[in-house]
Amino acid sequence: MISKKTLLALHSWVGLKLSLLMFIVCLTGTFAVISHELDWLFNENLRVVSQPENEIDWDAIHTSVQKEFPNRPQMSINKPLYSNFSSIVSMNDPELGARRVFVNPYTGEVKGDLPFYASFQRTLRDLHRYLLAPAGGLYIVGPLAVILLISTISALFFYKKWWQGFFKLRLNNGSRAFWGSLHKVAGLWSLWFLLLMGITGTWYLAERIIGDSGIKIQEKRVSISTSTIKNNNFFETQISASKAVEIAKNSIPNFNPTGVSFASTQSNIIKVVGYTDAILVRPRSNSVSINPVTGEVLHIRETKNHSVLSIWIDMADPLHFGDFSGLFVKLIWFFFGLLTCAMSATGIIIFVKRIKNKKQGSWIKNILGGMKYVTCSVLIIPIFFGSLHILYVLNEFAYVEHNDQIALLTKTAVENIPKATMYVSTTGEKTILRVGFDCQQCVPKEHKMELILNDGSIAKFKQSLISGYRGAPSAFIAHEKLSLIKSVVLKYDEDKTIYLYPQN
Repeated sequence: MISKKTLLALHSWVGLKLSLLMFIVCLTGTFAVISHELDWLFNENLRVVSQPENEIDWDAIHTSVQKEFPNRPQMSINKPLYSNFSSIVSMNDPELGARRVFVNPYTGEVKGDLPFYASFQRTLRDLHRYLLAPAGGLYIVGPLAVILLISTISALFFYKKWWQGFFKLRLNNGSRAFWGSLHKVAGLWSLWFLLLMGITGTWYLAERIIGDSGIKIQEKRVSISTSTIKNNNFFETQISASKAVEIAKNSIPNFNPTGVSFASTQSNIIKVVGYTDAILVRPRSNSVSINPVTGEVLHIRETKNHSVLSIWIDMADPLHFGDFSGLFVKLIWFFFGLLTCAMSATGIIIFVKRIKNKKQGSWIKNILGGMKYVTCSVLIIPIFFGSLHILYVLNEFAYVEHNDQIALLTKTAVENIPKATMYVSTTGEKTILRVGFDCQQCVPKEHKMELILNDGSIAKFKQSLISGYRGAPSAFIAHEKLSLIKSVVLKYDEDKTIYLYPQN
């Protein structure tokens, strides 16, 4: 049996050595809870006049974005979070990568567009989840949830009669006693919240480990056979967004659609997600998969038919971020998030008060000790590379002037080959080529490209930079100025080829 003294020492040591990391993760998570609302405050494109009596016009949104951004495939339309919010359309721009288009949900008016990462919501969520690390960031943040869980439970064993301490705030016994009592009182009132964050955070880590082990714990993605597609070509979607929503409503009782994702390749489907009477689950827990050509319902996913594990998977996000019952619940999560941050700060203050007259030197050194090197490495490396990535997504292609632009599209009947669009721009003495794939993970980053010109010759590349990461175009290639292009050949995985031809 571990003694109370040992548990207290372990609780203090872990809390101090990881205090900076824990504080940053808690703070970013706290503001991630209200990140959508922060976007609304700082992004005027997200603000519209509320018209609660009117319903969202799915087709008007889809048509307006098509008109404003021709030849840019729309990935999804999302219903506004609140009645005074714009709808957000996810769009894959072959030149600028993934973008968000803001549209008035009642009139279809396009208010503007921004890069995918130009939002508090996405940046704060990713900073909280994996510190913007290029890879493996969840393996840095995830263990902190396990430590939080252990630290919270251990405190109940060494804190005598903790259930009597909810109001024991010592105001007249000196600053050290005050900060110590504040730390305990804040911890007791936040007990439910700390346990919830520890459990859901530990699950995120376990989920990643399971996924990286190749074990599938969720349903297989629905697809359709390319044998149903006529003329050996990529189909044009026959089912409108509003029709898909209507089909979904007729397929699930009391269904409230919140998003429509469009088919982008021959084997893709239209999917409508949303809420039902089931509580504490995210929208994707309920979905209707639809054949984009015939309108046939291919699959219905409803919370009430899920296994216990599937329900828990769909509950973890709403529970972790308080995103299941409007702004009021979010504010509760936000308050207790701030309280958790305060606990990290008061824990450090208690230690500083304790060592003030006992040790010399930097109090930061006394708190972190040798862990300061680990903490700095863990923080600086992923945040540095993550910040570079954000700058890349926001600015990489902003300088290009577009002249004599032509578009090339795929024409192939091979199953599971993604639809690709190439834009060719002549700028000064160079020709700039960018290729965007509707499915960014379908084609590996390492692929070769051949340009066949009208005179039959094959262009030689002078510079080649392969990207294709988190919404950036899959290829960025600059050459000498080229004559007209007859076709383009993309080769990958040794035996797979995509052909692109000028758009009619």
